[in-house]
Amino acid sequence: IPTLEVFLYVPLIEAALGENATLSCNVTEYDSGLFYWYKINHEYMIQTVAQGYFKKVKLEAQFKILRFDIQTVGNVYLLIIKNIQKEDEGTYLCQAGEAYRMAFINGTKLGVKQNDVQTSQETTLLGNRTTAATIVFQTIRVSHQITQIGASLGDTVTLICNVTGHRNLSIYWYKVNYGDIIQTVASRGLYRVTLEAEFSSPRYSIMKAGHVYCLTIRNVRKEDEATYVCQAIAANKLAFINGTHLAVNDHKNRMFVNVKQISETMSVLVGTEITLECSFTLLEINKERDRCAAEHSVFWFKAGSQADPGTMYAARNICDTEAGRSCSYRLSKTIQNPSDTGIYHCAVVTCGEILFGGGTKVELGSKKKMGSSCHWTRSVVGSLCDRHCLPNFLKKLNV
Repeated sequence: IPTLEVFLYVPLIEAALGENATLSCNVTEYDSGLFYWYKINHEYMIQTVAQGYFKKVKLEAQFKILRFDIQTVGNVYLLIIKNIQKEDEGTYLCQAGEAYRMAFINGTKLGVKQNDVQTSQETTLLGNRTTAATIVFQTIRVSHQITQIGASLGDTVTLICNVTGHRNLSIYWYKVNYGDIIQTVASRGLYRVTLEAEFSSPRYSIMKAGHVYCLTIRNVRKEDEATYVCQAIAANKLAFINGTHLAVNDHKNRMFVNVKQISETMSVLVGTEITLECSFTLLEINKERDRCAAEHSVFWFKAGSQADPGTMYAARNICDTEAGRSCSYRLSKTIQNPSDTGIYHCAVVTCGEILFGGGTKVELGSKKKMGSSCHWTRSVVGSLCDRHCLPNFLKKLNV
């Protein structure tokens, strides 16, 4: 049973607060029934925005607000977002086809600029894979929907998809990494599971045991590092069953880079300005590695919740303070209301890797601050960290 791969990269469109955006999906070649629109952001692995059958498409409950609308013009579906808000930022993907032949048609990354705009200005941005620059999808933040496993080069890993409770279904395994949005690894039609051509080497195999599908990867390589998700399709309904992030520890080429956030917890009052600090240290002297590490980018993000999907802040790529082989970055922010509290993480992108700081929890309370720290280096990928910290896992940018 064939599956289709149409695109590898996702274009970026940017909108200011209050503007309108129209995202389009042309299903001319896949006009056979099912249609889904998904959103990927910092909090959720994948959210369903709209779904339907034979052009009767409806928005999901949380998107049934006046700002969102979906229309069809011939074989083109239009997702319209009015009066754009910061929480609309994310990657939007559309999928179409029939139960045994689904395809991701295209994707659009919507970035929301923080600058002020006149809300009366009617600006429409059309996202149709022809707008603005091409970017790679950099990270899917690990949430409760994604489990993590670590492996070393040469290991064998088995990923599980339990479809108990789903009957008369077809199965898809997808690979999500940082150069390709989604690749189909395997699919099951009426009778058997088939690996896609790119994954048909002896290193990959898939088997079924009762209601459990097992995807096995042998002789693990660095390029296998990614998030693997399985999707079940039954009775014209699609469901993402689970996801697993595979982190591959390459001991021979580890970077010996340390990323550390200075404070683990801050208790503050509303109106207080806080300063978060993140240090980036190269632990080994090596000219080639030094040159690579010098070209790094720093981001800050606040972990979200169901009500708030998270906020991303870009930092200047200039050290606020520099000492020897260490560089420190700071983010100053005023806590204006309870929604500004949460866990803030720094992320350093360098030498093809993303390294996360342990996080600083900002909470309302007294002005007492706790100064303990949590950190990790690439050499401890896959080990368990202190319960206050994010798991130790690095992600490869497949640029």
